[in-house]
Amino acid sequence: MLSEYNVYAILVVYIGFMYVIARWGDGFNISERPKLRTWIYGLSLAVYCTSWTFFGAVGTAASKGWDFLPIYLGPLLLFTVGWPLVKKIIALSKANHVTSIADFIASLYGKSRRIAVLVTVIAVFAAIPYIALQLEAITASIQVISIPSDSTSQYELISALLVTGLLALFSTAFGTRKLDVTEHHRGLMMAIAFESALKLLAFIAVGVFVIFFVYSGTTAVVEQGALVDNVANGPNLSINFMAQSMLALLVFMCLPRQFHVTVVENESQDDLGKARLIFILYLVVFTLFVIPIAMAGNEFLTNSGRPDLYVLQIPMHYNNSALTLLVFLGGVAAASGMVIISTIALSTMVSNDLVLPLYLKLKNYHLQKKDGLKNVVLWSRRVSIFLISLAAYVFYVLVHDNVPLAAMGNLSFLLMVQFAPAMLLGMYWRRSNKQAAFAGMMAGVLAWLWLVFFPSHIPEVPPMSTGIMTS
Repeated sequence: MLSEYNVYAILVVYIGFMYVIARWGDGFNISERPKLRTWIYGLSLAVYCTSWTFFGAVGTAASKGWDFLPIYLGPLLLFTVGWPLVKKIIALSKANHVTSIADFIASLYGKSRRIAVLVTVIAVFAAIPYIALQLEAITASIQVISIPSDSTSQYELISALLVTGLLALFSTAFGTRKLDVTEHHRGLMMAIAFESALKLLAFIAVGVFVIFFVYSGTTAVVEQGALVDNVANGPNLSINFMAQSMLALLVFMCLPRQFHVTVVENESQDDLGKARLIFILYLVVFTLFVIPIAMAGNEFLTNSGRPDLYVLQIPMHYNNSALTLLVFLGGVAAASGMVIISTIALSTMVSNDLVLPLYLKLKNYHLQKKDGLKNVVLWSRRVSIFLISLAAYVFYVLVHDNVPLAAMGNLSFLLMVQFAPAMLLGMYWRRSNKQAAFAGMMAGVLAWLWLVFFPSHIPEVPPMSTGIMTS
């Protein structure tokens, strides 16, 4: 175990290394290397796999067996049978010079500013608990690998604050350095691709360790799996399972961070085919190791293990320091990638759809007067990144001891998916109109408040499926 100061030093060094990668990527002419560009784009799609996929999928599998599968099955279905939908969204976005999901949905309804504002507001409120989840995952993993402190609660808050500040600084440094009409951040995407590779490597390393060291081979894993009821019987293809898979499919393109990486950061249609295969293989490899890790945790960490952190606690249990550090960094990569891309995507929406129109209206701005407008946009994004990050931190402080953050992650997920009907109807139904789209999203928000948000605060009501929130 490490001291808290050593853990903080590791975090600072890690973010510094990410800074070096992003800075190098900004000066790298990636257009001359299409193969590298395709790999960066394909790996950056894996920002979908956050810390609660990295940690939480194993926790779900440990208690509910195959119920973790929908979080992977949804995007797998989208990138296979639903691939025409992805291509259509990208094509429409490029044709309309879209820079965010709010911009995209508004463009389907005549560039409606009212719809763009509504989508932005919903996205910001839905993302705050989800970002808080990442802070919880990082602070929990820091607690596991650190020497216990006399003031554990204060240590958690300091850790979360440090992580929040570091990630906000990084997001500001590489998400708001310059104003680009395409909103491409090549250096940042290179850093995100590196993080995706790191978390995959860490997860594979734990999986291989479990299969060949803990269980002495795949045959032993299969034999052990046959003895576990919720594993041996295979996935329970119930209506709930299929509904969760469909929700995971729909929410993939509704998440601002995922839309930004998949659509906005796409520089060439030529990258789509190979990047699609890279992402599919990425998810499949992740899926293969979830059950073995969960079984090992349940069998060998019965008294001291926490299911959500089995991935980290297994190498610690066997005193494998190198693997423990790799897994810790993989978890940090999974969380930080989500926070960085989310805050950048949300700040773009806030700037373009809230701050800038209001600024132009208040200043009675004319198009020929362009001096200073660039600074307004950049500074509004910088301030937005810090305010959103601070709001997530405050949310974490308020609820981390009282409300299960997993349940709050479900709330975010189910609120964000309210964008799906407006997106699909706007693309495929010619009679759709902006009034109906606006009313539909508002009705969805009200239904979410009545059926999901308020019931979730009643202890007797079971939480939504823990599988979905791990996306």
